[in-house]
Amino acid sequence: MRLLFIVHIYLASLLFSGCASYQKSETTVDGAVSQADDGLYRALGGLEGIEGIADQFLFRLSGNDKIVHFWQNTNIERFRTQFVSHLCELSGGPCRYEGDSMADVHRGMDIRQSHFNSVAETLALAMEDQGIPTAAVNALLARLAPLHDAVRNQTDH
Repeated sequence: MRLLFIVHIYLASLLFSGCASYQKSETTVDGAVSQADDGLYRALGGLEGIEGIADQFLFRLSGNDKIVHFWQNTNIERFRTQFVSHLCELSGGPCRYEGDSMADVHRGMDIRQSHFNSVAETLALAMEDQGIPTAAVNALLARLAPLHDAVRNQTDH
């Protein structure tokens, strides 16, 4: 319970943290925030850095019993490729995410708040493992935060 409270505080603080140093933003089709400037992309280490983040995220994910089951029937190679493209685009890099919408991808998964928080924490730890500066970690998580509603509690239609 204490960890969940800390994660909530951490995520809330991200929304109000010093992300202004990464320039003007635009909203993507999914509602995530993308940057017209590539400062965050560079702070993440460019494409090579984002690929390292994705690899570390997958490594950490494999040991996270709370959420790993969501990837049980996933083509991990395709997930990694799409994840890298999405992070690259959101950070202001030259990539374009051309995968399915976040709502479509997560439909029927019954993702709870605790699952969403665990994924965010796993991504933050993966970035820290890669030596990404705290301001860049916070800025990327803040750009992903608008995806919350598209990811959580999508039901089958």
